[in-house]
Amino acid sequence: MVDRFYRVEESRHRQSGEIGLGLSIVKNILELHGSEYGVENTDSGVIFYFTL
Repeated sequence: MVDRFYRVEESRHRQSGEIGLGLSIVKNILELHGSEYGVENTDSGVIFYFTL
């Protein structure tokens, strides 16, 4: 299974050196530790959650 992360904020792009690997790296670390994690969209933004 491949998870895709999409950047919707136009002010962030590859020309500024950002390639969007942060979420993927965090996901892999959490999985290596057997943590539960997720993300939820809300009316006021996005909630990321995880257990340690």
